[in-house]
Amino acid sequence: MIKSNIKSEYLINISKRIKYYLDLRQMKAKSLADAIGVTANAISLIVNGKTTPSIDSFPLLCLNLQLDRLAAMG
Repeated sequence: MIKSNIKSEYLINISKRIKYYLDLRQMKAKSLADAIGVTANAISLIVNGKTTPSIDSFPLLCLNLQLDRLAAMG
């Protein structure tokens, strides 16, 4: 039960931060998806807290949103 709550909080935190930086950079999810080589649907799932970025896409996501990886994780 505790693990599930931690995972849920982590997903919400990541999704809120990514959404915030998309808005801050005035970037569309499709543009970010194209830049990092994933689908717009994958970005949508991340932003909506349904999944987290893969280990391969996370550094690219941070690079394209111009943020430090630790800042993205909270």
